[in-house]
Amino acid sequence: DCAIADPAINAVLTRLRADTLASPFPMWDARAQTGFWRHAGLRLGEEGVLVLLYTTLATAAEAEWLAAHAAGWGAAAVLWYTTDRVSDAAIGDLRAVLHGEARLAVSLGGVPLQLSPLAFFQVNQSGAEQLLNVIAADLGTGGLLLDLYCGVGALGLALHAGFQALAGVDIVEEGIAEANRNAARLGVKADYRAGRAELVLPGLLADHGVGAGREGRLAVLVDPPRNGLHPDALRTLAALDADV
Repeated sequence: DCAIADPAINAVLTRLRADTLASPFPMWDARAQTGFWRHAGLRLGEEGVLVLLYTTLATAAEAEWLAAHAAGWGAAAVLWYTTDRVSDAAIGDLRAVLHGEARLAVSLGGVPLQLSPLAFFQVNQSGAEQLLNVIAADLGTGGLLLDLYCGVGALGLALHAGFQALAGVDIVEEGIAEANRNAARLGVKADYRAGRAELVLPGLLADHGVGAGREGRLAVLVDPPRNGLHPDALRTLAALDADV
């Protein structure tokens, strides 16, 4: 099991693991590039646990086995992805929704959000809430909240009530589309733009009057990927007269 995951996730993992190990189909061997089972991702939403199952390309036998067993894992939904890629990454094309519905409803700071199955969100809900509380205490309230590397907009939308305007940037177009849908559901006017932060940021700041007689408090929220901020984005942010 996983120590930071919700108990509901670990319960589904136990059943899923037992079934796959007992199946007649072998695990993927990355060196030999043979086998069937590749990856399993487990996520928790309001409806329960969502399973993202990745395998190699399947025959009728594997498809029949999965159709017969997926509902028994205790998950709210099971999505099956297949791939013929040799890289050892959880990437694939959706083959079928084996059980339930392909949706994920979560809440952060009391703000309800709808996520696509592959959208990024913290795996531990209580941990996400604590992270939000720490960020909220530092940000305070003000005029413009700039949310860089915003993903589906979860943090910015959870904090939007304290600000007059909300703007965000992320390189993943699907994530920005989701952020816009969540903002529309919540009735929040937000300026979300898809693209590389270092390229989009100057135009976004100009459109919001930052650096040109801006009035009101500017707060910047940055949640970059593992390799960190691009140097050009960092230089732009360092030159801002941001309050926090």
